[in-house]
Amino acid sequence: MPYAQVQLLAKDENYRPIKTEEDLKSRYLTSFANDVFNSRLAETIANPQTAWLSAYPVNYHETNTSVFNGVLFVPKDDCFTEAFKQMIEEIDRLLLFGVTQSEFDREKDSIIAKEKSWYDKKETISSADRAEELVRHSLTGEAYLADDDYYKIASRLINSITIEDVNNKINELFQGRGSLCMIYAPTTLAASLPSKEEILDLWENYQSESLAEYEDIVAEGELMARPSEKADIESKRRISNLGVTEYILSNGARIIGRNA
Repeated sequence: MPYAQVQLLAKDENYRPIKTEEDLKSRYLTSFANDVFNSRLAETIANPQTAWLSAYPVNYHETNTSVFNGVLFVPKDDCFTEAFKQMIEEIDRLLLFGVTQSEFDREKDSIIAKEKSWYDKKETISSADRAEELVRHSLTGEAYLADDDYYKIASRLINSITIEDVNNKINELFQGRGSLCMIYAPTTLAASLPSKEEILDLWENYQSESLAEYEDIVAEGELMARPSEKADIESKRRISNLGVTEYILSNGARIIGRNA
């Protein structure tokens, strides 16, 4: 591993297998929280000035009943302290201000679309995948429902979720800044890292001088206006060596397409 890796985690003391509607709703709330935070971190990483090479929320099972939530980030070279501070600021921002209404609406639409896509394709799920799912439910003790029943319940639960539900779940998942800090680093980087005492102080006591609410910038309007008139094809040319056809339209547009 050529880079250091940091994980800030908290054990999910409220985790339990899905046996009731409330359990299923809790699992959806976890998806809401992690997906929104993941989008924020991905947006931050796109900025070249960011101190991370990678960063994303984690939710993983040590055992069937032992689950940890938190974040993982990989600092850039010589940016360990800066990267640690930046992650703490993002966690604190999420805990203090919660998700925005536009983030919430977008994530709800996404989860609804994913469930509908799964339901529409349910008849194409292979026997092997069905068997694997049954085994998983048997090992974890989770309830197993018929597809129609599951989709009906899931749709109702997702639509019932509020932004307050998500923000409450965020505080439950991250529990401040986590209760467990794990750092993995190659021996070649060990000498450049802060001491154990310095890292603990940073983790427990660092406070940003100015922490503003996250601003979700949403583009308005269409990316491209619909043409007022239908254009005609003025010329058509086959480019054999590329296996494509070029079309020139009366409005000046040039289209290159490959036949299926």
